[in-house]
Amino acid sequence: MILRDSGAACICAAPESHFIFMHYYIDMTEQELIALVMASFESERTSNPEVGLALLHPDFRVTEMNVGPDGTVFRTLEGKAVRNLIQSAFQIAAREYQYINVVADAQTQVVMMEFVEVSPDPRNGKRFRTPIVAICEIKDRKIYRTRHYTDDRLSYEYLEQPDIDGVLS
Repeated sequence: MILRDSGAACICAAPESHFIFMHYYIDMTEQELIALVMASFESERTSNPEVGLALLHPDFRVTEMNVGPDGTVFRTLEGKAVRNLIQSAFQIAAREYQYINVVADAQTQVVMMEFVEVSPDPRNGKRFRTPIVAICEIKDRKIYRTRHYTDDRLSYEYLEQPDIDGVLS
């Protein structure tokens, strides 16, 4: 059961006896939400960490929704750890993104993206292709929370474009 308040709050229920109250305020349109998140990806693709950091909420947090290579479950970064990650990740040259699905919801201020990150292996020039789903929550017109859903094992495979296309068609 889902109940929606016609104003600023969204009231959602799991079982009918347990209500979860989530307050969302329509601040940005779907187009604005998508533009914000796409600008973040573009800043990464063009190795511009200053722009990328400016798009993040002061309380930004990113969570990897998987088991990492070191066995860590749901690795979460925030604060200085995010800044350090951005400074290093934004240095990857020739990174590309292939966007499959990008949708936004103005009521919840959420953007959902399905994409493939393509980046070269600096050792041999071969291309890594990593399928990812990202959920981005927006607050105060900034990216507030991001969750990445992916299989880290695929990040180290040399998937060919036909491998990706075959799954998506």
